[in-house]
Amino acid sequence: MNSAARSSGDSPPKEDIEWEMRPGGMFVQRREAGDDDHNDGPMISISVAYGSSDHEVYLPAQSTF
Repeated sequence: MNSAARSSGDSPPKEDIEWEMRPGGMFVQRREAGDDDHNDGPMISISVAYGSSDHEVYLPAQSTF
């Protein structure tokens, strides 16, 4: 490969990626504190009843768990 092919344009600055391990042992990219502040779609509500307690949980429709 010649040097012209290797140096075509400016490359973006390299950033260190921080990783975290989830309880199941899966490594995921660490999120920034403000990443969850945006609204990307509809919310769903989940009603949970346990004993005499009732809870309503609202989650983005794209959530996985």
